[in-house]
Amino acid sequence: MDIIALRRDFHMHPEVGFTEFRTASKVVEILSSLGYEVIYGPDAMDGASRRGLPSEEALEEAYSRAIRDGANPDIAGKMRGGYTAVIGILKGEGEGPTVAFRFDMDALPIRESRDTDHPPQSQGFRSQYEGNMHACAHDGHTSIGLGLAAKLADRRFYGTVKLIFQPAEEGVRGRTQLCKKDGWTTSTTCSATTWERMPPRANFMAAETVSWRVRSWPPASTASLRMQAHPRRKAAMRCSAPPRRC
Repeated sequence: MDIIALRRDFHMHPEVGFTEFRTASKVVEILSSLGYEVIYGPDAMDGASRRGLPSEEALEEAYSRAIRDGANPDIAGKMRGGYTAVIGILKGEGEGPTVAFRFDMDALPIRESRDTDHPPQSQGFRSQYEGNMHACAHDGHTSIGLGLAAKLADRRFYGTVKLIFQPAEEGVRGRTQLCKKDGWTTSTTCSATTWERMPPRANFMAAETVSWRVRSWPPASTASLRMQAHPRRKAAMRCSAPPRRC
């Protein structure tokens, strides 16, 4: 998987909250190809709980644009109307804790610079959607999530991984409808103010769960992840990768 190319593709096609039809449909395609159980559309979110939903006209315009620009209509059609959350679930080779990662997908309503010293402009991956821009690195976060999905696809870990690709993170709008959807999450953890890091007892989607939000700023020369829900258990996963210009 070429994560840099993927991130640049997302950067060129920025979609604001609840209109991430192209982005989310590509996430579904990739997770499915890697063997994940994939939940998306109304199965992944409670429609009545969505906040700041764009107008019906804006949603339809964004949907048509996504189809025009390569979204799979069979997948995106299930997201029509602003149901753009995606959850990928994968079980490892043995019993263990459940670890959840969240990745935000939405862009911002900002006009991207055309200055020649702006890398997306000079390197040919500036936003094609004038007035929308990935100015908060969610294109990178989504790409990181898919890279992690690929890394874990061999199932050489213990426990269960749940990858949450969240719409409408900007404006603190995108969490509630995920939390209120029955079947894969719990109200206990979703009432928390942040998903940055929660202790195992928080019961996020399963017993002995650790929840993480992955950001795109490695503080050292190597970005690495290592989680262990209990000192007597084998680590749920471990992976590292050298940073690269994206």
